[in-house]
Amino acid sequence: MRRNMLSMLLASAAAPMHSQVDALAAANAAAAAAAAAAAGGAVAEPPPVAVAEPVANDCVSFTSLSGDGVITAWCEANCKSGVCPQEKCKCITAADVASQAAASSADAGGAKKLGTNLPTIASKISGPWFYCADGTPHEPTGVQRHSQYSQDYEMNAPTGRGLPSWLADASQSGNAVSLAFMDPLELGTPGNGVPAAFIEYTYLLRQGKENRDRQIFFAIGGMGFKGFEFLGNSEAAEKAGADACEVAKTHGVGIEVDHEGSMGTDVAGLTSFVKGFRVGCPMGKYPLSMDIMGGPGGAGLAWATEAVAKLVPQTGAPGDIAEGAGDIADGDYFDFVNLMVIDACTTSDCLQSFWLQWKDGASLNFKRATFSFTASAICDKAENDVVTEAWAWAKDQGGYGLRTWSVTPAGGGDWDSACDDGAPGLRLMCSEVGVC
Repeated sequence: MRRNMLSMLLASAAAPMHSQVDALAAANAAAAAAAAAAAGGAVAEPPPVAVAEPVANDCVSFTSLSGDGVITAWCEANCKSGVCPQEKCKCITAADVASQAAASSADAGGAKKLGTNLPTIASKISGPWFYCADGTPHEPTGVQRHSQYSQDYEMNAPTGRGLPSWLADASQSGNAVSLAFMDPLELGTPGNGVPAAFIEYTYLLRQGKENRDRQIFFAIGGMGFKGFEFLGNSEAAEKAGADACEVAKTHGVGIEVDHEGSMGTDVAGLTSFVKGFRVGCPMGKYPLSMDIMGGPGGAGLAWATEAVAKLVPQTGAPGDIAEGAGDIADGDYFDFVNLMVIDACTTSDCLQSFWLQWKDGASLNFKRATFSFTASAICDKAENDVVTEAWAWAKDQGGYGLRTWSVTPAGGGDWDSACDDGAPGLRLMCSEVGVC
């Protein structure tokens, strides 16, 4: 079943990848690029922008005092314009970032002691996003956290966190977890911007023989982080890809790109990013994925359809090495994409109507796609026709798996507190997919 473009945009805009993006700015950027192309003018690649090093006490970012991700995004957007209520927002200084990056990359009790091995790429995956940090400066602490995740540890300490038993067990919550979010601006800094929380949670999620093959992805970007300026320059984008590869090799994980804005050079920049990543992290061994809207064109991200058509192989499945085409070398591709949640849909038929538009509009190979649900809609249900019917359809299409946004130590958002006791909906997802 297909829907017209207007209804698709309305529903997709109501539920962007993880929260709202500036669709008007994205549409303007796309229109400008189209106008330049129609005029036959070559668009020169902008040179790298020189950025002055911040002084230790300079505010380089802002976060919320409450730990709420939506308020953090509000603070980041408004404090730089001078609207920064002290009862809501907090300045993160350059000195804070430096000390936190050092803590994230420290050997003592850090990455080397908590390291885990990269597993073989799974034939199918199921599992949640785990929204546990906003870059290195912030993660929920103390009473902001549900007691299941441990409330008694210091910010950026290498150890002391905890997991609910159902999340710690792949047979209950699935064989794949994406940890969100790294700040793209922190790639290339000491530790490449990997939060201390990511290091410990990766270790905890792979404890026990039954969990050692868990597919874990470090998600870079998200609604709160718009620092994908490197996509405007091929050299900078390749360097960012190489830095992301270093993260993957250091921590034994896959990398997930969650770019929720428009640069005007997005497809070219992502092509260079993938190229840089694949130099040291070859396809078939180190998984690289990208989050895209549930339907093409959602939230005004006009570049996404072209990016999928160019950078997601139309043959094979994750684990397979794809042959190059055009200016793409062998293996210089994303392994798969995550089709994100569509809050406007409450039935499997509705979801399918959006998902099919990716096949029609970008020739998406569904063997390289996962399909997502809002956690609050499914996480407390041991039986759910939407999940069962959606996977029956996706399985028939060759789909790679099911995902859900999101589990979080702080609660709220797209998590329902009714799911804290066992989260049976996650077990249903992985059971349907056949990975638990």
